[in-house]
Amino acid sequence: MQYRIRIGVGIMNCVVLLFLVHCSWHETMVFRGSATDWKSDQIIYIVSRKKYKAICVMDIDGQNVRELYRDYSKALQSGLAVSKDGKWLAFLRGNRNVPGTDHPYAAGIINLLNLNDFTVREIEKKQPIQLYKPPYSWSPTGNQIAYPDFDYNLYIYDAETETKRIVVAEDSSPSGLYLPRWSPDSRRIAGVRDACLEICVIDVNNPVPFSIHDADYELGPIQILDWVTDQEVVFCPFMGGLYKIDVRTRERSVISDLRTIEVVPSPDRQVIAVVQKSSLDAHAPLDINVMKIDGSDHRKLAEQKGWNDNFHPCWSPDGRYIVFASTLDTWDRSHSEIYIMQADGQNQRQLTFTEDGNCYNPVWVSRCR
Repeated sequence: MQYRIRIGVGIMNCVVLLFLVHCSWHETMVFRGSATDWKSDQIIYIVSRKKYKAICVMDIDGQNVRELYRDYSKALQSGLAVSKDGKWLAFLRGNRNVPGTDHPYAAGIINLLNLNDFTVREIEKKQPIQLYKPPYSWSPTGNQIAYPDFDYNLYIYDAETETKRIVVAEDSSPSGLYLPRWSPDSRRIAGVRDACLEICVIDVNNPVPFSIHDADYELGPIQILDWVTDQEVVFCPFMGGLYKIDVRTRERSVISDLRTIEVVPSPDRQVIAVVQKSSLDAHAPLDINVMKIDGSDHRKLAEQKGWNDNFHPCWSPDGRYIVFASTLDTWDRSHSEIYIMQADGQNQRQLTFTEDGNCYNPVWVSRCR
């Protein structure tokens, strides 16, 4: 009898062990591909389905769709970012195991997917989560990614050597440095601190933050930040509008009064694509507009039908096209697909057709540069 009990317990333990192994495998899965699949430019995007989220890749005409990464926990966050040479894809997954927080995904895990051999590595397990844009960025001239940890220490990680160094420590700079963005020449990094109210800039080789925009409580926290030239940055505060600052003079100017959600400079830095609300209504649709960096020649690009949203614009490396996500096809604001259009808004064309999910966060990857 005791022998049978031991056998039963042993079988039960094996079943539990196999279940745990299955769950750990089922949490995330990488679909390996072949580098020979990358014969031309590609578009990578996120698809969210009922049972899982996945990172997919397709040709720029919407053909040859493949899955690169599948996440059954559905912790995958919006925040895809590709290195300059198209070799590395950074993406963010929610982290449930952050002490002292009640939110299930209060922080994120930064992953790097090698687009040559399709292997994945984790480089940070406590990354702050930003709603519209990733709180990390790639150097425009190399394979280095700048990011803050959950304590707002700023790091630079080299994807090739797998080494990182701390650039700004929280204890040496009040509130550390968050939302880091590289200057076009990769010599400086702009970021925000002091509850995201102040904008600072550091020299990468002499990382002593200096303020270019003091805390302004009327504008509220900085939500979007980027460089438009080596000497100018643009930012979007919580209270709305789009502002530009000259780094040398600290002069600030308003370049748009509309509530701005995203800012994406063109490859030549002559114009910016912006996602803006058409009115002050909280439920107003999201438009994709373009303008010169001084705010002039402001015009709408993506077609509007009813209250559909257009968002997540991304330029092609040559600046001729913009890919974006839109709810245009169904008028259902919870269902988005990927579209492509010329940089002037002409010839808009739907690329994805997902019946049981929605697609968003497209990024253009060039393998021929």
